Amino acid sequence: MKGCLIFLFVVVIGGGLLLFSQQSAQPLGRGVYDAVTWSPDSTYLAFMFESHGPQLWLLNMETRGFSQIDTGNYYLDNYDGVVWQDDNTLWAVSLGIPENLLRIEIDTGQIDEISVVNSWHGFAFAPDDQHIVYSNESIIQGETRIELYSLDLQTMTTQMITDTTTIDETRPHYSPDGQYLAYMVQGGIQITNSVGETWIVEDTYMDMNSFAWSPDSQWFLSEGARAIGPGVFLSRVDGSEAPRLVYPNNVSSLAWSPDGQFVAYTRVGEPGSNELHIISADEWGLLGTP
Repeated sequence: MKGCLIFLFVVVIGGGLLLFSQQSAQPLGRGVYDAVTWSPDSTYLAFMFESHGPQLWLLNMETRGFSQIDTGNYYLDNYDGVVWQDDNTLWAVSLGIPENLLRIEIDTGQIDEISVVNSWHGFAFAPDDQHIVYSNESIIQGETRIELYSLDLQTMTTQMITDTTTIDETRPHYSPDGQYLAYMVQGGIQITNSVGETWIVEDTYMDMNSFAWSPDSQWFLSEGARAIGPGVFLSRVDGSEAPRLVYPNNVSSLAWSPDGQFVAYTRVGEPGSNELHIISADEWGLLGTP
């Protein structure tokens, strides 16, 4: 059982909303911002910030306050990201040997080691909140494969979900309503619904590091490269409409607030830096999606 301290300061930017536009100064100074993710009630934005080492931070959208979560000797893996279980609980994977799955309580600062993990490629909470779906690289029958697995948090037992010899499945993301599981495969984004039906929405390169569900689970944002160029695209979950370009630049992480009002993303800034941007969803034409 580990503890952590929270340091709080407030940044006030003129106007009624706290938005970091293309031109605005970065809230914590120059560094690498990454792995943005909203709490279920849209009150907090969690993100990784690295200046002299990786740090986990929260932005309170109500108070405009930034708080650092002291993770002690744990260095968090921004590739696996940070995942909310509820409005008070974050989960993350630590770097090092061994790698650990961590549960972080926001109100108390408590950090618990839940399990030793190895070679994960992203994870997500299942709708029942009792299972974590994760992507894992392992040797199966003499072959290196990346498959999806389910971890039962009560019994700490695992079960393979996918079993393919030619396709790697990575970066799982459950939709807000729990009806869809999206994950990366060669050639695009694959969707599996609650009754086991599977289809590929994208047939070109898309990046699941930069992926975000719409609040109603009928759309998603993802970064990709198409004939018209790279950028962030809006796609229907059923693939019934051609993806629409909403932002003509690359991003390194992406999150759509559950209340539908904001989009947070990170992108390359000055040499050696990655910038945090928070915009109104209307700037990308998303408010009517919803």
